[in-house]
Amino acid sequence: METDSQRKAVITACRVDCPDACSIIATKNPDGRWILRGNPEHPVTQGFLCRKVAYFIKRHNSPSRLVHPMLRKGNRWVVISPDEAVDICAEKIQKLLASPERILHVQGHGVRGIYQDSVRYFFASIGSSTTDGSLCDGAGIEASITDFGTLDHNDILDLLNAEIIVNWGKDLKRSSVHLAALTRKFRKKGGRVLTISPGGCDLEGLCDHHVLISPGTDRFLAAALIKELILPTEPARDCPALNNCDGVEKFEEALKSFALQDLLRICGVDRQDFERLKAIYGGNSRVSTIIGWGLQRHRHGGETVRWINALCYLTGHVGKPGEGVYYNISSRRYFNYDGVTVPEGSVNPYRRSFPLPRLAKSLLQADPPIEFAWIHGTNIVNQAPSSYEVAKALKKIPFVVVVDAFFTDTVRFADLFFPSTLMWEDEDIVASCMHNYVQYARAFLEPPGDARSDREWIDAVSSRINPPIKLPSRKECYSKALKSPAFSETALDELRTRGFVKAKHPGIVFLEGKTARPDGRFLLVDRLSPEPDYHPDFPLRLLSLIRGEFLHSQILPEDHSERPPYVWVSESSPFTRDIRDGALARIITPVGSMRVKVKKLPEGVIHPRVVIYRRDDWWRFGGGINRIVADEITDMGVTAAYYQQCARIETEDDR
Repeated sequence: METDSQRKAVITACRVDCPDACSIIATKNPDGRWILRGNPEHPVTQGFLCRKVAYFIKRHNSPSRLVHPMLRKGNRWVVISPDEAVDICAEKIQKLLASPERILHVQGHGVRGIYQDSVRYFFASIGSSTTDGSLCDGAGIEASITDFGTLDHNDILDLLNAEIIVNWGKDLKRSSVHLAALTRKFRKKGGRVLTISPGGCDLEGLCDHHVLISPGTDRFLAAALIKELILPTEPARDCPALNNCDGVEKFEEALKSFALQDLLRICGVDRQDFERLKAIYGGNSRVSTIIGWGLQRHRHGGETVRWINALCYLTGHVGKPGEGVYYNISSRRYFNYDGVTVPEGSVNPYRRSFPLPRLAKSLLQADPPIEFAWIHGTNIVNQAPSSYEVAKALKKIPFVVVVDAFFTDTVRFADLFFPSTLMWEDEDIVASCMHNYVQYARAFLEPPGDARSDREWIDAVSSRINPPIKLPSRKECYSKALKSPAFSETALDELRTRGFVKAKHPGIVFLEGKTARPDGRFLLVDRLSPEPDYHPDFPLRLLSLIRGEFLHSQILPEDHSERPPYVWVSESSPFTRDIRDGALARIITPVGSMRVKVKKLPEGVIHPRVVIYRRDDWWRFGGGINRIVADEITDMGVTAAYYQQCARIETEDDR
C-alpha cells in the first residue's frame, strides 16, 4: 500500500482575487483525488485554507465546464476547432489595426499572476482601448496615496503587537480567513477588538464589542472623534502630529461646519459607544485600525477613508510597532512590469480608456464606437453595475470574444468563446495585497479538452497578425518581474524550491510620522461632505456583500440552489415591519427589481436602514443583484459606489 511519504505532493499557491494568496501543499491520493492543505511553513498561511480553495478542484471537474471553442451563429452556438477560432479572431483584429482604438481589452482578476498579466502586452503593443477605475478598492487606494504618499501598511503580523484593534467594517471570516485567525490569536493573548459596521459581518469569536453605524456615514464618526480629541480648544496647535500636516486650515473649517451632536446623529452612534472609541484613540494603548473595503463603496468612499486615516495619524496611532492603518497594499508593488505588460521602455502612450464602474454608459456613447472586444478574467456583465446596460453595450459591439471556462452571464453576450484553463492547470507567480510574501503556483492538473491559458490564446492570435507580435516568454516575464530591489538574484530558484519568498520591505511604515509624500508630511482631508437624504420611496440602503463559500461570481451553475435569493433585514426596521420572516417579496430600486425571499435578523445585528444581499450569483439563475444597482462612481479613484444604492422591499401581495 502506498504510504503518505510516497504520495505525490506539490507545493503550489492560490491565484484567485483574495488578499491571503495562500501557499498550498497539494497531495494526490491513491484514488487519484487531490487533497489541498495550507503550507505549514508559510508564516501567514500557517497550515490551513479557506473553504473556497477546495471548491476550485470541483470547478476543474465540473460537468458544466466548457472545454472547446465556440462560435455564435444566429441564436445558437457551434463548437469549432482551436485553429478556426484563432483565425477568426486574428482576422477581426487585423482589419482594425489601423484604428486600434476601436478594439477594447477588458481584463479582470479572476486568476492572477505575472504571466497572466502579460496578456496586456499584446493590447498595449497594438494601442487598443482599455479600461480604468475599479470595481473593488480604488477609492480607498487613492485616498491612502493622497494622505500618505503611497499605499502601504505595517507587516500584517505586526497586528499581534497592538493592544487594541479597531476593525472598521471588514468581514474577516468571509474576506480573509488568515486575518480572522490572526485576530483570534490576538484576542487569545489578551488583545481587545472593537468592530464598527452597519452589520453583515459574522463577528463570533472575532470581536469584544460591536458599534452599529448607519451605512456610509463612517466619516462623520471619525470627524466627531477628531473634533473631541484634537480640537478641544481653538486653535488646536498642541497636537504634535498636526504640526506635520498640510491642509490644516481647510481641515479645521470642515470640522467646525458640524456640531458634535450633529455628527453623532448622522452616523447613528450613541454617546456611550462614542466615549468608548474616544478612550481608545485618545488613550495610551497601542491601537491598530483595519479599514474594510466596503467603506469606500459609497459615494463619499474616498473621503471616508481619508477621515479615518486622519484620525489614526493625528492621535499618534501610525508608524510604530502595534500601531498602524491597514487598508491594503498593491500585489504588484514588488514586481518590475516594464517589458512584461508593456513593451520595454515604452512611455505609457495615450490609449483610449473606459471607466469600469460606468462601462455600459461609456461604451454606448463611444465615438468612434468599439467594434471588437476581448474580455477575460472577469464576468463583467455580472460584476459591473447596471448589468442590463452592460449587456446592451456588449450586444452593440459587432464582435465580442470572451475567454472563460463556463457559460457565464458575460459569455451569453459573446460572439466567440475560448475555453480557459483554471487555477493549477498552468503555473504562475503571485503576490498578496495583504502580506509581503510572493508565492509560486505550480501546475498539477491537466487542462481538459482544448482549454488553454489566457496567455496561450493571445499568443496564438498574435502569431497570426501581420506582422506577428512576439510577447515575452514565461522565462522572460519571470526574470524581468523579479528584477527588483525587493528580491535577491536567486528568488526564482527559491520560489520553485520552497514555494514562497519574502519581499524585502520595512515591517513598520511611516516611522515617526514621516509619510512617503515628498515633504514627509501628512495631507489632511479638506472637506466633510453632507450625507444625502434618503428618498421616501426608497428608505433602505442596499449592501451587496461578499459570500463566504464562493469567490465573486465563480459559482458553478449546478450550485445555484437559492431561488429566489435571500435578503436580510433587521426585525426592528420600521421600513419592513409588515413583511413577515420568510416572505416572498421584491427588492426594488430606481433601476429595477428582483424577486427575493426575506429573512429577518434580531435587533442590533444589522442597522434598520440596511438590506443585505449576498452578491455574485448569476443573472440567468434569478440572481445578479447588479441588474438593479446604478452605475454611480465614488468621489475618488473612479470606483463603483455599489453601496450607495437605495431600495425598498414589497411583498408580492402588496403588488
